[in-house]
Amino acid sequence: MYFFDLLDSESETIVPVEFYFKSFDQDFSMQMHSHDNYEFMYAESGNFCVSVIENGETVEYDVFEGGFIFILSPLPHKLVVTEPVKICNLELAHKPLPQDCMLRLMPILSSFECIQQIKKGGQKVVVLNDTENLLTTMLRIHQILKTKFDTPERFYQLQAQVLSLFIDLGNCYYNSKYNIDDLYVFKILRLIHKNIAANLSPKKIAAKLKISESYLFRIFKKKINCTISYYVNQIRIEKAKQLLAKTDHPVVNIGAEVGFNNRQYFCKTFSAFTGLSPTEYRKLQKKSEYTIALQDKAQTFLED
Repeated sequence: MYFFDLLDSESETIVPVEFYFKSFDQDFSMQMHSHDNYEFMYAESGNFCVSVIENGETVEYDVFEGGFIFILSPLPHKLVVTEPVKICNLELAHKPLPQDCMLRLMPILSSFECIQQIKKGGQKVVVLNDTENLLTTMLRIHQILKTKFDTPERFYQLQAQVLSLFIDLGNCYYNSKYNIDDLYVFKILRLIHKNIAANLSPKKIAAKLKISESYLFRIFKKKINCTISYYVNQIRIEKAKQLLAKTDHPVVNIGAEVGFNNRQYFCKTFSAFTGLSPTEYRKLQKKSEYTIALQDKAQTFLED
């Protein structure tokens, strides 16, 4: 049954029934299959593809890190993995609503304009970026599914999280339709922060997101008001400052930890952002800590 056929139902609801969180490598293979459940597949890290047979034709949907696919109908499909990836998967089934249940989930969902927009599009597969922290809701559902007791309280907990899940879905759909530049900047920032110590060049970022470098540079400068290289160095230096203040790691090691393979370039960049060399910054932080400690002791002495 097509998911949106249920929206006006007073006697049926949808319930999470299966969940997994797994890592796959490029050697993984899956047979084409189908089932009656509706399925969310979330790319927690890495990218993957889902091959779907629609109207007798094979269609491939790419899902990038921080995004998800929702299959709304029992279509034949299979997961295609070409690189290491971590996937969060959630399946939902439509079931009769308990007679004594006062919560009519489907009519509530039907009242949301964003859900109606997806329905009007006639889509049986939706691929979106997660701009609403939908992954967190999926993990909450997982925690409830792990409980072994089938109680009314558990049922209502699941229904509440399913409602939250579809509100998140609708908002992600709305955002993808009206703020495409913001969504790509969100994905660019996510890539940078998760790979800050790696040699992640603008060319590699553009290739990973399947956009042009010119578009990448334009939207990043427009939204963040600086170049990608400047932003990356800024984040690296902030992390280096924390390591210099809180650890005794050698300066050359700290530079490598934050993505600088050349000590001289690390020191030059650090000085450009802070006005100090890494060694001078560390000494200043140690001196400040010592001064604060003395002040605390003096204050304690006066109070005593």
